[in-house]
Amino acid sequence: MGSGVNDSLAKLLLQRIEGPTNPVLWGSDLAPFVGKALDQLIAAGILAERAPASSWGPCRRCDGSCGERAVLRVSGRLVAECPVYPDLATALSDLEIRSFVIDARALISRLAGASGLGSDCEEIARDMWLLGEIGGQRHIVLALNDFALSGPDSLTLLGARLSPLATTLLVPSKTPAATLRPFRDAKCLVVRAAEAIADGKFAFDQIKLVPKVTATVRLSVNRAARTFVLDGRRLALADQPARLLMALAETARMHPGFMTQVAVQKAVYGDNRQPDARPLRDIVRDLRDQMADGLTGEQADLIRNLLKNQRTERYRLALAPEEIDFTG
Repeated sequence: MGSGVNDSLAKLLLQRIEGPTNPVLWGSDLAPFVGKALDQLIAAGILAERAPASSWGPCRRCDGSCGERAVLRVSGRLVAECPVYPDLATALSDLEIRSFVIDARALISRLAGASGLGSDCEEIARDMWLLGEIGGQRHIVLALNDFALSGPDSLTLLGARLSPLATTLLVPSKTPAATLRPFRDAKCLVVRAAEAIADGKFAFDQIKLVPKVTATVRLSVNRAARTFVLDGRRLALADQPARLLMALAETARMHPGFMTQVAVQKAVYGDNRQPDARPLRDIVRDLRDQMADGLTGEQADLIRNLLKNQRTERYRLALAPEEIDFTG
């Protein structure tokens, strides 16, 4: 998903699918996202637009006695007229009468894929979805609503497929603590789904999906100042190596895996790579050398080897998410 689709939109969609079978978003809900973000969701099949509303709810002035009101276009303006008090017509915008049905499966699949969990989601019980695994060890399960959690066999069905001790259960925002207690007692890690969305991303933050462990932060990154401290040493990085390390650190903190060739090149060169730009392999070599500056022998080699490569121009930073800290 592009940059227009962010954490606020992911949280809104998650909260809406917690309710009815065919959750609907109205145009007014999507006002902040009209444009690129909305177009991306429609193209991905996550939202399907319905016909524009032809009627509007009763007006408040006549205590609802007017019933459903027809939506009309009068002199170029959209209005819902009140038959009791015609002068109290409700003015509407074209956006307000638009509405969209959310495809829960498409949303879940896209979130799982963007979070590094894979895209082959499976409904293991009614409204309970297995999103994938982290590191081949921890299962990530999303419960869409309280029904999925409150059935007498909910925990039994979950335990029949997965080990609760190695399962993170993502739950709705308002599920009562009493409903969640059996899952916590079974040693599931229970996390509110909306709270697990990564800042600024249309994806879950993997570090929020695993139990907290006491770990030493090895790399501290200040985004605003663009500074890096690795194992207590402040790194002196040139512009392009700094761009690359920032992108590698952000990727490593979100989920393990190699950055694609396109993502690596965009991080280093931006959207317009010039014909005379330095080769990426030279910038990678500079980053390795600058990360290890001042070190010698085996210690320098260990630091250089934190930057792993796979095939042509695919790289990753060999640090665990909990070993990386962002500020600024």
